[in-house]
Amino acid sequence: MTLTTSDFLGLSDWVYQNGGLFDDPNPPAPGTGVDINGIHFQVVLTGYNPDTGYAGAVLFDSEDNVLVIVNRGSQQIEDLAVIDQIMATENINNQWPAAKKLAEDALAYAAKY
Repeated sequence: MTLTTSDFLGLSDWVYQNGGLFDDPNPPAPGTGVDINGIHFQVVLTGYNPDTGYAGAVLFDSEDNVLVIVNRGSQQIEDLAVIDQIMATENINNQWPAAKKLAEDALAYAAKY
């Protein structure tokens, strides 16, 4: 099954609405279930950097044997005022290293299966 635009919007909404979970010392644990538009995903990996506000997760759709990476960038007003300003004025995306690491971890995870 191909993910639809609505599915991607649902995944984005999940990571932004639940991004606060990442602020907790215990982010969504591997094995946590996530239901989006009738598709059941399971959290397999998470990434979080409190210094930049980055949060992300790798979700597994066992029905289609697909991994999906969802990323949350800036969320809070503080992010917009500080982190996004740094990205804009210095032309540096300081969330990129954490997002790249999560993608690399997802590739390593996929290679095991």
